[in-house]
Amino acid sequence: MSVWLTAAAGLAILAFAYIRTFCPYFSDDCAYMLRSLKLGIRLIKYRKSKPFYSILDCFLDAVKRQPNKIFIHFEGRAFSYGEMDLQSNKVARALQAEARLKEGDAVALFLPNEPSFVWTWLGLAKLGCPAALLNFNIRSKSLLHCFSCCGAKVLITAPADDIFYINLPLYHSAGFLIGMTGGIERGLTLVLRRKFSASQFWDDCRKYNVTAIQYIGETMRYLCNMPKKENEKNHKVRIAIGNGVRSDVWSEFLNRFGDIKVRELYAATEGNIGFINYTSKIGAVGRINFLHQVRGAPSKVISMNFEKICSNLSYFPIHKIHNFMNWNCE
Repeated sequence: MSVWLTAAAGLAILAFAYIRTFCPYFSDDCAYMLRSLKLGIRLIKYRKSKPFYSILDCFLDAVKRQPNKIFIHFEGRAFSYGEMDLQSNKVARALQAEARLKEGDAVALFLPNEPSFVWTWLGLAKLGCPAALLNFNIRSKSLLHCFSCCGAKVLITAPADDIFYINLPLYHSAGFLIGMTGGIERGLTLVLRRKFSASQFWDDCRKYNVTAIQYIGETMRYLCNMPKKENEKNHKVRIAIGNGVRSDVWSEFLNRFGDIKVRELYAATEGNIGFINYTSKIGAVGRINFLHQVRGAPSKVISMNFEKICSNLSYFPIHKIHNFMNWNCE
């Protein structure tokens, strides 16, 4: 028996050494796939529920479960889940009575990042009215074009003097899906700002005890360009989710502001695939592990010269074309 135990222990040590050397992200891969499995089970449960379990249902469940919990912080004011529910009911009743909206009528939202955007969208969801989220920064012909194309019966907007620059707009998937609806799905507290401010960013994080932040494009570079302060690492932020940060800025951000897990991702609303760097390896926009390949979602990396390689798509059997990523390998 002792011989078998010794042999088993030796094999375990060898396996551990092999994984440690040749598969340094094995534990991260397993943890990521476990989280993905839990999310998949939850989504299947939502999909199979009758009637369909929507993000509105997530919100209403959160209202029942935690009506007094803060849902949104905005410019010194706090709105609870219960308050947002009441406001959305008022919006729904007003639109039904004044605009004569009925289920299926499309409505265009032309609003900046503020609580009224959230409760108006929730009110429309309660009426069964799809919302077209318009870019709040466009004007004149561009705005008219978008409104004409979306087929909306009603346009809801803020007062004419409310003109803001919004770093993570709620009409975009980053702010709306990852931020707002993601927060609703998990029952979180959100902090809204009208526009990004590098000078106020960390003060807001400390004021509201923020633990997760979003970034896009050059946000991190703006923060790193601010004058250094002694309390830069005095915050509770543990994770940053976004895309578009350069490797040098990424390193400087961690050196200045502490051990924050950066989850850089690669995805597009119009695309057919997405990646996320869950290992925090600086410079990577995502990770593909062996478990991704065996679960039926293989990915291919191709060169930038896509036209030359794929000039004749008949060379590619359609059942073998899954997800392709247009990548600059140079």
